[in-house]
Amino acid sequence: MKPVENTCLRVCSKSEFIFEQTLSLGRTRQAHEGQAFTLTELLVVISILTMLASLLLPALAKAKAQTRRVICASNLRQLGMALSMYIGDFHQYPIADEWGQVGLPSSGGKLLPYLVNTYGVFICPEKERAVKSGGIDKQFSLFSYGYNGAGTVPGGFDLELGMGLSHLHRISDSRIEVPSDMIVSGDSGIGPLSDWLISPNQDAAIDQSAMPYNPRLPSRRHSSGANILFCDVHVGYGKQERWIEKSSQARRQWNNDNHPHPETW
Repeated sequence: MKPVENTCLRVCSKSEFIFEQTLSLGRTRQAHEGQAFTLTELLVVISILTMLASLLLPALAKAKAQTRRVICASNLRQLGMALSMYIGDFHQYPIADEWGQVGLPSSGGKLLPYLVNTYGVFICPEKERAVKSGGIDKQFSLFSYGYNGAGTVPGGFDLELGMGLSHLHRISDSRIEVPSDMIVSGDSGIGPLSDWLISPNQDAAIDQSAMPYNPRLPSRRHSSGANILFCDVHVGYGKQERWIEKSSQARRQWNNDNHPHPETW
Protein backbone atom coordinates (compact mmCIF):
# COMPACT_ATOMS: atom_id res chain seq x y z
CA MET A 1 0.00 0.00 0.00
CA LYS A 2 2.80 2.41 0.74
CA PRO A 3 4.07 2.65 -2.82
CA VAL A 4 0.56 3.46 -4.04
CA GLU A 5 0.06 6.06 -1.36
CA ASN A 6 3.38 7.68 -2.20
CA THR A 7 2.46 7.73 -5.87
CA CYS A 8 -0.90 9.38 -5.10
CA LEU A 9 0.79 11.95 -2.95
CA ARG A 10 3.23 12.77 -5.69
CA VAL A 11 0.45 13.10 -8.27
CA CYS A 12 -1.59 15.31 -5.94
CA SER A 13 1.41 17.47 -5.22
CA LYS A 14 2.12 17.95 -8.92
CA SER A 15 -1.52 18.79 -9.57
CA GLU A 16 -1.53 21.36 -6.81
CA PHE A 17 1.70 22.86 -8.16
CA ILE A 18 0.31 23.10 -11.70
CA PHE A 19 -2.91 24.64 -10.36
CA GLU A 20 -1.01 27.21 -8.36
CA GLN A 21 1.19 28.07 -11.36
CA THR A 22 -1.92 28.46 -13.52
CA LEU A 23 -3.48 30.82 -10.96
CA SER A 24 -0.25 32.80 -10.73
CA LEU A 25 -0.06 33.17 -14.52
CA GLY A 26 -3.66 34.34 -14.61
CA ARG A 27 -3.00 36.95 -11.95
CA THR A 28 0.03 38.16 -13.92
CA ARG A 29 -2.05 38.48 -17.10
CA GLN A 30 -4.77 40.34 -15.22
CA ALA A 31 -2.18 42.73 -13.79
CA HIS A 32 -0.74 43.44 -17.24
CA GLU A 33 -4.20 43.86 -18.72
CA GLY A 34 -5.08 46.27 -15.92
CA GLN A 35 -2.07 48.47 -16.75
CA ALA A 36 -2.90 48.83 -20.46
CA PHE A 37 -4.93 51.76 -21.85
CA THR A 38 -8.33 51.06 -23.26
CA LEU A 39 -9.45 52.74 -26.48
CA THR A 40 -11.71 55.07 -24.51
CA GLU A 41 -8.88 56.11 -22.23
CA LEU A 42 -6.61 56.81 -25.22
CA LEU A 43 -9.27 59.00 -26.83
CA VAL A 44 -9.70 60.95 -23.60
CA VAL A 45 -5.93 61.54 -23.35
CA ILE A 46 -5.76 62.67 -26.99
CA SER A 47 -8.69 65.04 -26.43
CA ILE A 48 -7.00 66.57 -23.38
CA LEU A 49 -3.71 67.03 -25.26
CA THR A 50 -5.55 68.65 -28.17
CA MET A 51 -7.33 71.02 -25.83
CA LEU A 52 -4.07 71.98 -24.10
CA ALA A 53 -2.41 72.60 -27.48
CA SER A 54 -5.30 74.84 -28.55
CA LEU A 55 -4.82 76.86 -25.35
CA LEU A 56 -1.04 77.07 -25.47
CA LEU A 57 -0.44 77.79 -29.18
CA PRO A 58 -2.24 81.20 -29.22
CA ALA A 59 -0.36 82.19 -26.08
CA LEU A 60 2.93 81.19 -27.72
CA ALA A 61 2.07 83.12 -30.89
CA LYS A 62 1.18 86.17 -28.79
CA ALA A 63 4.49 85.94 -26.92
CA LYS A 64 6.42 85.78 -30.22
CA ALA A 65 4.52 88.81 -31.56
CA GLN A 66 5.33 90.71 -28.38
CA THR A 67 9.02 89.85 -28.81
CA ARG A 68 8.96 91.19 -32.37
CA ARG A 69 7.33 94.40 -31.15
CA VAL A 70 10.07 94.85 -28.52
CA ILE A 71 12.78 94.33 -31.17
CA CYS A 72 11.03 96.90 -33.37
CA ALA A 73 11.02 99.44 -30.52
CA SER A 74 14.72 98.76 -29.96
CA ASN A 75 15.39 99.46 -33.65
CA LEU A 76 13.65 102.83 -33.38
CA ARG A 77 15.63 103.76 -30.26
CA GLN A 78 18.86 103.01 -32.11
CA LEU A 79 17.68 105.18 -35.01
CA GLY A 80 16.85 107.91 -32.49
CA MET A 81 20.35 107.73 -31.01
CA ALA A 82 21.91 107.93 -34.48
CA LEU A 83 19.68 110.88 -35.32
CA SER A 84 20.79 112.63 -32.12
CA MET A 85 24.45 112.22 -33.08
CA TYR A 86 23.69 113.50 -36.58
CA ILE A 87 21.97 116.59 -35.13
CA GLY A 88 24.91 117.10 -32.79
CA ASP A 89 27.13 117.43 -35.87
CA PHE A 90 24.82 119.38 -38.19
CA HIS A 91 22.28 121.03 -35.84
CA GLN A 92 19.43 120.21 -38.20
CA TYR A 93 17.29 117.24 -39.13
CA PRO A 94 17.52 115.30 -42.39
CA ILE A 95 14.81 116.02 -44.94
CA ALA A 96 12.40 113.29 -46.03
CA ASP A 97 14.35 112.27 -49.16
CA GLU A 98 17.53 111.88 -47.13
CA TRP A 99 15.67 109.67 -44.67
CA GLY A 100 14.54 107.46 -47.54
CA GLN A 101 18.09 107.25 -48.86
CA VAL A 102 19.24 106.12 -45.43
CA GLY A 103 17.03 103.06 -45.83
CA LEU A 104 18.77 101.96 -49.01
CA PRO A 105 22.18 100.40 -48.32
CA SER A 106 23.52 101.30 -51.78
CA SER A 107 22.73 105.00 -51.39
CA GLY A 108 25.22 105.80 -48.64
CA GLY A 109 22.58 107.50 -46.51
CA LYS A 110 23.64 110.13 -44.02
CA LEU A 111 22.56 108.20 -40.94
CA LEU A 112 24.27 104.94 -41.79
CA PRO A 113 27.72 106.07 -40.57
CA TYR A 114 26.18 106.72 -37.14
CA LEU A 115 24.83 103.17 -37.14
CA VAL A 116 28.12 101.54 -38.17
CA ASN A 117 26.44 100.95 -41.54
CA THR A 118 23.94 98.56 -40.00
CA TYR A 119 20.93 98.47 -42.31
CA GLY A 120 19.15 95.90 -40.14
CA VAL A 121 17.79 98.52 -37.73
CA PHE A 122 15.53 99.81 -40.52
CA ILE A 123 13.76 96.43 -40.65
CA CYS A 124 10.91 95.62 -38.27
CA PRO A 125 10.75 91.83 -37.73
CA GLU A 126 6.96 91.92 -38.11
CA LYS A 127 7.37 93.73 -41.42
CA GLU A 128 9.93 91.17 -42.52
CA ARG A 129 7.38 88.40 -41.90
CA ALA A 130 4.82 90.25 -44.02
CA VAL A 131 7.28 90.70 -46.88
CA LYS A 132 8.31 87.04 -46.87
CA SER A 133 4.70 85.84 -46.73
CA GLY A 134 3.93 88.12 -49.68
CA GLY A 135 6.65 86.48 -51.74
CA ILE A 136 8.39 89.80 -52.46
CA ASP A 137 12.17 89.99 -52.47
CA LYS A 138 12.89 93.68 -53.01
CA GLN A 139 15.27 95.48 -50.67
CA PHE A 140 13.07 98.51 -50.08
CA SER A 141 10.07 96.31 -49.27
CA LEU A 142 11.78 95.60 -45.94
CA PHE A 143 12.10 99.31 -45.10
CA SER A 144 9.83 99.66 -42.08
CA TYR A 145 9.97 103.18 -40.64
CA GLY A 146 8.48 106.30 -42.19
CA TYR A 147 9.69 109.85 -41.52
CA ASN A 148 7.39 112.64 -40.31
CA GLY A 149 8.39 115.04 -43.04
CA ALA A 150 5.23 117.18 -43.33
CA GLY A 151 3.51 117.06 -39.94
CA THR A 152 -0.27 117.35 -40.19
CA VAL A 153 -0.15 118.93 -43.66
CA PRO A 154 -1.98 116.69 -46.18
CA GLY A 155 -0.74 115.97 -49.67
CA GLY A 156 2.90 116.75 -48.87
CA PHE A 157 2.40 120.55 -49.11
CA ASP A 158 5.30 121.95 -47.10
CA LEU A 159 4.36 124.36 -44.32
CA GLU A 160 7.49 123.42 -42.37
CA LEU A 161 5.46 121.78 -39.63
CA GLY A 162 7.14 118.38 -39.68
CA MET A 163 10.77 117.30 -39.73
CA GLY A 164 11.34 118.78 -43.18
CA LEU A 165 10.47 117.98 -46.80
CA SER A 166 12.70 120.35 -48.75
CA HIS A 167 16.39 121.19 -48.54
CA LEU A 168 15.28 124.83 -48.87
CA HIS A 169 13.48 124.64 -45.54
CA ARG A 170 15.52 122.45 -43.25
CA ILE A 171 14.37 122.12 -39.65
CA SER A 172 16.96 123.00 -37.03
CA ASP A 173 16.97 121.32 -33.63
CA SER A 174 15.94 124.63 -32.04
CA ARG A 175 12.66 124.56 -34.01
CA ILE A 176 11.38 121.60 -32.00
CA GLU A 177 9.34 123.17 -29.20
CA VAL A 178 8.65 120.00 -27.17
CA PRO A 179 11.02 117.14 -28.14
CA SER A 180 9.22 114.66 -25.90
CA ASP A 181 5.97 115.35 -27.76
CA MET A 182 7.24 115.50 -31.35
CA ILE A 183 7.01 112.49 -33.66
CA VAL A 184 10.08 111.78 -35.78
CA SER A 185 9.42 108.36 -37.24
CA GLY A 186 7.50 105.15 -36.73
CA ASP A 187 6.08 101.95 -38.17
CA SER A 188 4.71 102.50 -41.66
CA GLY A 189 3.65 100.37 -44.60
CA ILE A 190 0.97 97.77 -45.33
CA GLY A 191 1.93 94.13 -45.60
CA PRO A 192 4.78 93.95 -48.14
CA LEU A 193 4.28 97.62 -49.15
CA SER A 194 6.63 100.24 -47.70
CA ASP A 195 6.86 104.02 -47.54
CA TRP A 196 9.62 106.27 -46.24
CA LEU A 197 7.08 108.86 -45.02
CA ILE A 198 4.64 108.68 -42.13
CA SER A 199 1.56 110.87 -41.79
CA PRO A 200 -1.70 111.09 -39.81
CA ASN A 201 -3.63 111.83 -43.02
CA GLN A 202 -5.32 109.37 -45.36
CA ASP A 203 -3.99 110.24 -48.82
CA ALA A 204 -6.87 111.25 -51.09
CA ALA A 205 -4.87 110.15 -54.11
CA ILE A 206 -5.01 106.52 -52.99
CA ASP A 207 -7.85 104.38 -54.32
CA GLN A 208 -9.73 103.54 -51.13
CA SER A 209 -11.50 100.56 -52.67
CA ALA A 210 -8.22 98.97 -53.73
CA MET A 211 -6.18 100.03 -50.70
CA PRO A 212 -8.23 100.87 -47.59
CA TYR A 213 -5.15 101.92 -45.64
CA ASN A 214 -2.56 104.48 -46.65
CA PRO A 215 0.94 102.96 -46.34
CA ARG A 216 2.02 106.32 -44.88
CA LEU A 217 -0.29 105.98 -41.91
CA PRO A 218 1.19 104.56 -38.70
CA SER A 219 0.91 100.85 -39.34
CA ARG A 220 -1.34 98.28 -37.69
CA ARG A 221 1.14 95.43 -37.75
CA HIS A 222 1.71 95.26 -33.99
CA SER A 223 -1.69 94.18 -32.65
CA SER A 224 -3.41 96.90 -34.74
CA GLY A 225 -0.89 99.49 -33.57
CA ALA A 226 2.50 101.05 -34.23
CA ASN A 227 5.74 101.93 -32.44
CA ILE A 228 6.53 105.65 -32.74
CA LEU A 229 9.88 107.43 -32.18
CA PHE A 230 9.92 110.92 -30.60
CA CYS A 231 12.62 113.60 -30.77
CA ASP A 232 13.81 112.89 -27.23
CA VAL A 233 14.55 109.30 -28.39
CA HIS A 234 11.76 107.66 -26.38
CA VAL A 235 9.50 105.19 -28.20
CA GLY A 236 5.76 104.98 -27.62
CA TYR A 237 3.22 102.37 -28.70
CA GLY A 238 -0.42 102.91 -29.53
CA LYS A 239 -3.26 101.71 -31.72
CA GLN A 240 -3.39 103.35 -35.13
CA GLU A 241 -6.53 105.26 -34.14
CA ARG A 242 -4.67 106.92 -31.29
CA TRP A 243 -1.97 108.36 -33.56
CA ILE A 244 -4.25 109.65 -36.33
CA GLU A 245 -7.35 110.86 -34.49
CA LYS A 246 -8.42 114.41 -35.26
CA SER A 247 -7.92 115.88 -31.81
CA SER A 248 -5.60 118.59 -30.50
CA GLN A 249 -3.82 116.15 -28.22
CA ALA A 250 -3.03 113.73 -31.07
CA ARG A 251 -2.29 116.19 -33.87
CA ARG A 252 0.08 118.51 -31.97
CA GLN A 253 2.52 115.59 -31.72
CA TRP A 254 3.03 115.76 -35.48
CA ASN A 255 4.02 119.45 -35.64
CA ASN A 256 7.33 120.95 -34.56
CA ASP A 257 5.66 123.98 -32.92
CA ASN A 258 3.52 121.63 -30.81
CA HIS A 259 0.27 123.18 -32.07
CA PRO A 260 -2.49 121.03 -33.61
CA HIS A 261 -3.12 123.28 -36.65
CA PRO A 262 -6.72 122.17 -37.31
CA GLU A 263 -6.67 124.18 -40.55
CA THR A 264 -4.49 121.41 -41.99
CA TRP A 265 -6.88 118.59 -41.12
